[in-house]
Amino acid sequence: MSEPLRTLTGWALVATAALVCPCHALLTLPLLAGLLAGTAAGTALSVHPMLVLAGATFYFAVALLLAWRLLGRRPRAPGVAAGPAHAACCPAAREGAR
Repeated sequence: MSEPLRTLTGWALVATAALVCPCHALLTLPLLAGLLAGTAAGTALSVHPMLVLAGATFYFAVALLLAWRLLGRRPRAPGVAAGPAHAACCPAAREGAR
């Protein structure tokens, strides 16, 4: 995956996780139920609020985990050694690690 696409996907996951955050459920669930009033989705929200909250909490946790992995990891250039940055250039650091 290209770097700009990784960044965009990561931030999109952060934004959607913020929308379904369990902390905001007291505000977002009634608002969403009101916006969807008269539809099957609105009825499902009204009849099964705990199930919707459990699903939102699960999505929140998974979205944050994926966003953390996408935004936190940067692809390593070919030939770059893993480990501390100074170990690749400093022979003393390589010998001390053995």
